[in-house]
Amino acid sequence: ELLSAYVLEKNGGLFISPGTIVYNMRNILCKLNSYDLVTFGGSLLNNSCTSKLYPNSYILGCKANTEFIKLYKENLTNKFLSNAESIMSDILLNNKINQFHFSCDCDGTRNDTNTIININDYLGKKTIKYKNINNVSLISIPYEELLRNNEHAWFTNLSYNQFTSMDIFICRLLKKLLKI
Repeated sequence: ELLSAYVLEKNGGLFISPGTIVYNMRNILCKLNSYDLVTFGGSLLNNSCTSKLYPNSYILGCKANTEFIKLYKENLTNKFLSNAESIMSDILLNNKINQFHFSCDCDGTRNDTNTIININDYLGKKTIKYKNINNVSLISIPYEELLRNNEHAWFTNLSYNQFTSMDIFICRLLKKLLKI
């Protein structure tokens, strides 16, 4: 998050974490021209799917040199071990920011029963039914779980051939989107 804050402060744009699958960008880029900050989904700190005060920190868009991004970078630098979502929410709660927020309908973090989708769901064989597939623009996968949990090391070490032959949801989804 700190690296993204530095890049966004200087250049503006859209930061997409490594675990994000771009599904449909039709509405997102337009919002970057009209708002100082564009946020997505919901934080794990607050189980809200629609509150713009508690967004997902894996996807963040903003104009260059905005008040928000300067505060975000400063707080990430000074509170290095703090949770980025907590820092983001504190800034949003205490400042008036020209913000547009896409709910969990757009970031693919909730299923059709409004339950948070976790990494085991993506690595399972069962098809994930997103909350509203017609509104999904990005699919924000909790990639840090893959990196932190040794139980999932097998997935991060797959070869291309192994990946394309796997019958798990994430492989089926990526093969479909990439037309493999």
